[in-house]
Amino acid sequence: QKKHKKKYLIFFLLLFAITFAWFLIRDAIIPVYPSISNGSLLLTIQDALSAFLLYTGKIIFPINQAIMPTVSETPMLPYVFAIFLIGIFIWKLGFIDKKKVLFGIIWFLLFIGLSIIAGSTRGNWEHIEQRAYLPMAGILILFSQIKFEKSKLFSSAISSKLISICILFLISIKTIVRSKVYANPYTMAQTGIEESPHQAYFYI
Repeated sequence: QKKHKKKYLIFFLLLFAITFAWFLIRDAIIPVYPSISNGSLLLTIQDALSAFLLYTGKIIFPINQAIMPTVSETPMLPYVFAIFLIGIFIWKLGFIDKKKVLFGIIWFLLFIGLSIIAGSTRGNWEHIEQRAYLPMAGILILFSQIKFEKSKLFSSAISSKLISICILFLISIKTIVRSKVYANPYTMAQTGIEESPHQAYFYI
């Protein structure tokens, strides 16, 4: 148990360090953001609630990726559908250790809350995907406690390994394809305009 706890601690510390470094680099590049006073408090709250759905959906079902995504320019239906399916899946299978699940949920809510505040209160309302890396650890903990063996899909070791390999393969391919967007400033700006045409940042 001590070895497992040490591995978890190292994993979380690395995630925290990467996320913290990313925020420092971003603030160094773009030190000034529009104030929340540019929009009403009600719109900010609405954006924050939608951002929670956006982040949660993208962690579960990573599609519609964007450099600087906003709620208004991102289709939400796929995420609603993905969250609904995962909810049914969890409801039918149950959890192994509910204490670990609770820890994962608290971790997710704590850090996703900070990510949402960073996006919804700065006036641009951009919800950058890299902000989901640290909260994602909480979702991974939750998934690790699902009783997958109760499902016919994961009933055997071979099927479980095949599904895991397929998921990793698809994610790897998507990562390689997506990395071309950041090949140079031109491809990044061009993609940003296509994905988020109302973001002034890409026209500077």
